[in-house]
Amino acid sequence: MFHRTTEGKARSKMQNYHQAVNTKRGQFMNKRFARTVARLENKLREIYPDKDDKWIRARVEFELEKVGKSLHKKDSVPEATFTELEQEIRDLFDAMHKYAAQAGLPVNFVVNYFPRQFNRQLLLNDREAIINHLTRQYQKDENVNAAEARSMARKTFTRLTDPTANDGRATLDATETPGFQAMNSRHAKDAFFDKYLQNNVQLVVANYINQVVKRAEFNRRLGEKANIPDTMTLQRAIKEDLWDPKRKMHKLLDAAKRQGATDADLQLMEAYIDANLGQFGRDSAMGQPGIRKTMANIMGYQNLRVLMFTVFASLPDGMGPIVRSNDAKLVWKTLKEQIHEMASKEGALHELALAYGIIQDGVANHIMTEYVDNHYMSPRMSTWNQKFFEYTGLNWYTDFTRKYALAVGINYLKSNYEKSQSPDSRVRARGEDMLAELGLKPKHVEKWMRDREPTYDSHSDGIRTTNRKVAEALLQFVDESIMRPDPAQRPLMASHPGTMLVYHLKNYMFAVHDIILKRMKFNIDESGTPAEYAAALAPAIGMMVLTALGLELRELIQYAGTNRKPPTDRMDGWEYVWELAQRSGLTLSLIHI
Repeated sequence: MFHRTTEGKARSKMQNYHQAVNTKRGQFMNKRFARTVARLENKLREIYPDKDDKWIRARVEFELEKVGKSLHKKDSVPEATFTELEQEIRDLFDAMHKYAAQAGLPVNFVVNYFPRQFNRQLLLNDREAIINHLTRQYQKDENVNAAEARSMARKTFTRLTDPTANDGRATLDATETPGFQAMNSRHAKDAFFDKYLQNNVQLVVANYINQVVKRAEFNRRLGEKANIPDTMTLQRAIKEDLWDPKRKMHKLLDAAKRQGATDADLQLMEAYIDANLGQFGRDSAMGQPGIRKTMANIMGYQNLRVLMFTVFASLPDGMGPIVRSNDAKLVWKTLKEQIHEMASKEGALHELALAYGIIQDGVANHIMTEYVDNHYMSPRMSTWNQKFFEYTGLNWYTDFTRKYALAVGINYLKSNYEKSQSPDSRVRARGEDMLAELGLKPKHVEKWMRDREPTYDSHSDGIRTTNRKVAEALLQFVDESIMRPDPAQRPLMASHPGTMLVYHLKNYMFAVHDIILKRMKFNIDESGTPAEYAAALAPAIGMMVLTALGLELRELIQYAGTNRKPPTDRMDGWEYVWELAQRSGLTLSLIHI
């Protein structure tokens, strides 16, 4: 459900949770909203041809903030009219509503809906005024005394400012979760709160898509389709068992118990599910907002202090597609043909990677990342981290490796299709097996190539079409080729708020084990000739070579202009080899094989 557990095993009919979230976020954020922003930017360039890129980007933000204020005023107003730009954004939210409803979520339709998300910092800055206002409201509406009304007001304020809504929580209190206050009621609808609304359209859209997609894909896998009368609140529906946001999960737990699972087994199963949803340990003493904010800022500081040269340390990531495809010639051919597209922020490959959610653009890159607890990081530390990764080149290199993996994946499908048509029965079986591992048959790839390799688009393509199958196969190939450790790869405690700091800079080791070593072992087991054995083992040497290159570049910069000798220059041959093996992640991960 969350991750492949056995190499060589055919993909199930449904994408796992993390793959589906990435796909859907890409389709809504990058294929729809990003194009709307791009059209606005192009229009401004035509109007102001003498302005530079920095001015244009600032003007785009200004225009989008005006649109945000306008859409807030028109929210739920039936007779509202919209500009062309506003209508495009409105169409996106209608599409999101349709998607959420199809996923089985109890989302009522709101005319001309625009999410009422708050600027958390503005709320925090005006804490006492807001609590006083809510106290008066509760005294009036609930007919309670001042002390009780103030207690209720404080609880409401805590809910409004609690960052855990960004976690994608999918528990029985789902009425207060992932941007889905709309599943229950519109919080703080009175005009008093209008000045605290978030008008940055890019932030509103990115947050809403991220939270809704997580919630919808969870409901597909572990929830159930809601069938609740419009007049009934979610709290009452859940209390009367008309809708259980974790129905399938509870059935799985019951089935496991009947088959002999102990209470400890069931608790462990729930813990792993919580970890994959970003909820593990959130209710513990170490999961309190103050502690999580401290942890998040320490991790941000660690990034700035330790990861200055991490782009050099990331060079071995390039071995992922080689190991996954087990075909160095294919990878070399792909690099020669498309390296310029991989390095560029334009072109068909870049657009395809955006559409599939493999890479992210702009503000979404930080909001939608799996970076643990980033929404608890202070705005200043968050900005520093974003700029740091941009200026150190890590953002560019990360996008490069993902586009590189996608390009290799496309050629991998074509190559194995050709093998599946071979007269040699062994070659033919090999090609068919490799396609089956990605959930494909030769006929799917044949039709996809005959149709000129179309991009899968959930808004126009049928839900079970060949294009969807091929797109999901490519996404799986990329996920199994790049270093992007999700909670299913990391140890359980690496997802706990109290211990994640310990694991923060060690996630690379787990990714190397999962992406490189497990696949290398599979390739070795599948080898039948000395040449195949050599090809399966070669990536280990390649990783050490790339590690050596990255280390030399790092030391060249660090020690340039000084009289100090770099550490590696003081090592003998065996010490140096051991150092490379450790830095590449090979030695630390071998214990898991």
